[in-house]
Amino acid sequence: MRNIRVAAVQLQHAPGDKAANLAAIERFASQAAAKRAQIIAFPECCISGYWHLRKLTRPQMEALAERVPDGAAAQRLLALSKQHGMTIGAGLLEIDSSGKLFNSFFVAMPDGRWAWFTISMSCTIVCSPSPTTCPGVRRVAATSSPLTTSSR
Repeated sequence: MRNIRVAAVQLQHAPGDKAANLAAIERFASQAAAKRAQIIAFPECCISGYWHLRKLTRPQMEALAERVPDGAAAQRLLALSKQHGMTIGAGLLEIDSSGKLFNSFFVAMPDGRWAWFTISMSCTIVCSPSPTTCPGVRRVAATSSPLTTSSR
């Protein structure tokens, strides 16, 4: 077994300001890389913001949400992960091809592999007042990952 240096970040997100939140993620990732962290984890919905979502209309949430892994935020995390040689995980509001919204967590790995999963979906909070917009289904997808395979 080898030791792994992990960084965990708690940050005050800027509600709805993905550019500002991604800039903060980049600053923290740079600091963690300077301290030789191999994995850095950010909070739930830290890219899109969280608490303000319950006050948004459905069209406002759709405008804020992104596709995973093809959206700008996921692609930026992949580039940042490669740049620093560390695995980076962060949460965002996701929209799928059918228009369903999810509270998802995206993990970018330095070699270009990725994983994402729905971490929670409380329709009464995130999708209020229209709970039918969120199925509450837990989903997981990943490319082949060193986090899910073991080598001896």
